[in-house]
Amino acid sequence: MKKLFALTIITIFLLGGVSFVSAEKENTGTKMDTCRIEIKMDEKNNKAVAEVYIVNTKATTAFTVPLRFGNGKSPIICDSISYKGTAVENFAVRAGNIDSTQQTLLVGLIADISGSGLTLKEGSNLVARIYFTLTNTKQTTEIVLDTCTYKPQNDLKMVYRVMKKGEKPRIKDVVPIFDNRNARIKIKAS
Repeated sequence: MKKLFALTIITIFLLGGVSFVSAEKENTGTKMDTCRIEIKMDEKNNKAVAEVYIVNTKATTAFTVPLRFGNGKSPIICDSISYKGTAVENFAVRAGNIDSTQQTLLVGLIADISGSGLTLKEGSNLVARIYFTLTNTKQTTEIVLDTCTYKPQNDLKMVYRVMKKGEKPRIKDVVPIFDNRNARIKIKAS
């Protein structure tokens, strides 16, 4: 049973295939599942760091956060994605894919493939840091990180493992709210 669950999660997130579970677009109550991006600028060194937070109302077993950081010609380079010192540092799968040509990236995480029961605990959790270098530009530019579809079919989503007494565990696919109000990278003209 645990192996089947792990294989299902891996198939959904790493291969990017069509999900066979329905997406839950509703968030009820006062707490809402959210993916929030916050930028920290280092203008002196032409660097920026995007911190990715997941605010989850239930323990989460996996999620994907695809982001666009330009239009393919924007004066910014994504250097790396790091999970060190975050709430997902011990996750079984920590994928960070960067497509420099399309200026897109994918944060993809799976908590557990061994059956240990590891999850991302409910709350507001820092899950990734994304490092950028800002390149020279003739005019001041502002880039807003936004969600996208990362090749082939990875969209913003979270996965819960639903277990009801007497039933087989199942996967519930949730589309969180995307909050990029603080996801602006300002590049000054040089």
